[in-house]
Amino acid sequence: MLFGDFHQFPPVSRPKLALYHPPSQNKHALLAHEIYKHFTTVVILRRQNQVKDTRWMGLLHNLCEGVCTGDNMDIIKSILLTNGEADVPDFGSPPWFDAVLVTSQQVVKDIWNRRALHKHSALCGNVVYLSVGEDHILEGNTVQDPTLWEQVVIAGASVEDTGRLAEHVELAAGMRAMVLLNISTDAELANGMRGTIDEILLDPRDTKSHTQDKHGQCVLRFPPVLIKF
Repeated sequence: MLFGDFHQFPPVSRPKLALYHPPSQNKHALLAHEIYKHFTTVVILRRQNQVKDTRWMGLLHNLCEGVCTGDNMDIIKSILLTNGEADVPDFGSPPWFDAVLVTSQQVVKDIWNRRALHKHSALCGNVVYLSVGEDHILEGNTVQDPTLWEQVVIAGASVEDTGRLAEHVELAAGMRAMVLLNISTDAELANGMRGTIDEILLDPRDTKSHTQDKHGQCVLRFPPVLIKF
């Protein structure tokens, strides 16, 4: 049984063609094609039935269109945490204690993740490491440090060119994380996979001493050798 958008994964060995058509003679593609042909039933979800409140659905629709009414604004104001009449949940108890935020806003997501990580660190006592990214140039089988000119080019690259990689990443043992790229579908390291960081193995050059920033994080000079996920 397959869940989700199966077609987001490129066909085996022929990523630029339609799914397994025309057929490839590659042994992996042939095997995958035979497995794929055994699927005979497809269930397509065409309508979201979890929310049946017509007033709330009207609010969501108007928000998407940018045409909120006075009634819509009353609904929004009624659920603001700063509203004295709002039913404010206890954020110190389940399920709010470790709630997951779903948002399309990158800035909001970053703030939420940062505060959630430091909350986790305060409760568990695990050290928060600040790992700064490194740039290298791969020429053949040789990895080299970028020249000054190459550093200038990298610094001016757009977020699309850099794959939206952050300049630094905050890490701590026990923190939850999500894979955002299809790194290796065979190893189940695919976009959307979630897990917990079990262990962080530091670079030997970073094990003797650390520099702490104003937030108490340990600033690493080199990326970790291994992150067990």
